Amino acid sequence: MSNTIFIPKNLIDKVSENKVVIFVGSGFSKVCGYPDWHGLVSIFLEKMIEDDPKYKPFLELHKTSTMDILDILNQIKEEKKIIRDTIYNQFKFIGDNEDLENHRLLLKISKKIITTNYDPLLERAAGPTLQKVVYTNKHLVAKLSNSDSFIFKLHGDYEEADSCVLLREDYEKLYSIENSALEQFKNIITNNVVVFIGFSMSDPYVKFVFDYINKIYEGYEEKNYLITASNDAISHSNIQKVVLNSYDEIPQFLNELYDLALKKKTIPNIDVEMDEDEFKDFILDFHRKKNKINESLMINEVEIEEKYLKMKCSPTLIKEIDNYTSYFPCIDEIMMSPTYIDFDKKFIITSVVSSKYNYIHHLFGTGEMIFEETVNQIYSEYKGHLKINEIKLKYYIRILVAWTIFNCDIFNEDKREKAVL
Repeated sequence: MSNTIFIPKNLIDKVSENKVVIFVGSGFSKVCGYPDWHGLVSIFLEKMIEDDPKYKPFLELHKTSTMDILDILNQIKEEKKIIRDTIYNQFKFIGDNEDLENHRLLLKISKKIITTNYDPLLERAAGPTLQKVVYTNKHLVAKLSNSDSFIFKLHGDYEEADSCVLLREDYEKLYSIENSALEQFKNIITNNVVVFIGFSMSDPYVKFVFDYINKIYEGYEEKNYLITASNDAISHSNIQKVVLNSYDEIPQFLNELYDLALKKKTIPNIDVEMDEDEFKDFILDFHRKKNKINESLMINEVEIEEKYLKMKCSPTLIKEIDNYTSYFPCIDEIMMSPTYIDFDKKFIITSVVSSKYNYIHHLFGTGEMIFEETVNQIYSEYKGHLKINEIKLKYYIRILVAWTIFNCDIFNEDKREKAVL
C-alpha cells in the first residue's frame, strides 16, 4: 500500500491555474543512467588520470568531499578537450521510450520547464510539441516569457558542449552579469511558482540558483517548492520542502499532484446559457486563429484505435458527451456550408483535437482523463485569443471535442460504445 504524500493546497491551485514552472536538476536524469553533478566530475578525473596521474589526488579529494567541486574544476579546467568530449559523450540519448516515464509525468504537470541538465531527455519526452531553448540562443530566449510551453536549458546543452555552464566563472557570469537569458529567467520565475525537482543541496550550482531566486523574491510571500527526500534544512525563506520518503515516490507524487489539479481544472457539470449565434461566432473564430491544418501531425492510427478500444469511459462521461449532441447540428451546419468556412479549412477542428489527443493519449488510462487533458491543451492554446469568457470558452471547447469523438475517423461512435466496460 503506497504512503500518503502531503501536497500543499497552494501548489495544487497553481498547477490547476497553469502558474507553475518546473525547474529540473541533474538528479532527475540519474535514474536513466546519466551522471549527476558529482558523478560527472568523477568521470572527468578518471579520464584525465588515464593520461596523467597528477590528477589522482583530486579524485581522492572529490570522493571524500574534502575539496569543493568548483575548486577541483578550476584546477582541471585546462583539460578542455577531455571535459567537452566527456559532456558530449555522457549526455547523448542512451535509453528508450520506457526510460522517459517520469519525464512525461513532469510534462503533465506543466509545459513550462527550466533545466540545468545537459541531456536531451525532456526534449525526447516532449517530442516536437515543446521548443528547446538553449541560453545561448538569444533569438529564442527573447520570446520565452511570452510562451506557455518551453524547455529552457539554462546551463546549456550537450550538443553545444563548449558553451555549457560548468566552472565557477561560468556561473558567476550567468547569474551576476545582466544578460538576455538571466532577464527571461527572472521574468519566468516572477510570474510563476517554481517547483524544484532533481536537485541536491550539495550541488555547488544550487547555491547560485537559490541565492538568485531568493534575491528576486525578497519581500514577496509567494512560496516555491523543493521536492526532496532529504531532511536537510533550507536557508531560503521562499522555498518550502515537500518531503518524500524516498525518490522512488516521485511518480506517485507527480500522479497525485496532477489528479488533484485536474479535479480543480475540470468545469463542473453546470448549466451554461447557450447563445447559438455566439457559438457559431466562436467556431468561426476558432478557425481564423488556426490558419492552416497542422501538417506535422504524425498520428499513429493503429495505436490510437487500440488505445481507444481499451479505454474505460464512465457512464458520467458518456452522459456528458451525449448531452452535447444537441449542439452538433450547429457545428454541422457550419461545416457543410461553404458560406461559413472554405473547404480547405473544414478539417481544422478535427485536426486540432486529433493532434492534442495524439500527444497525450498514451499518458492516461481512462476516458475522463484523456477528455479533460485534451480540453485543457486546446484551452491553453486558444485562451487570450478569443473574445469569450473562460467558462464559456472551456464549455464550447468541450462541445468541439465531443463532436470530434462522434465524427472523426479515429474517434467514432462504435469505438465509444465498445469502450464502455
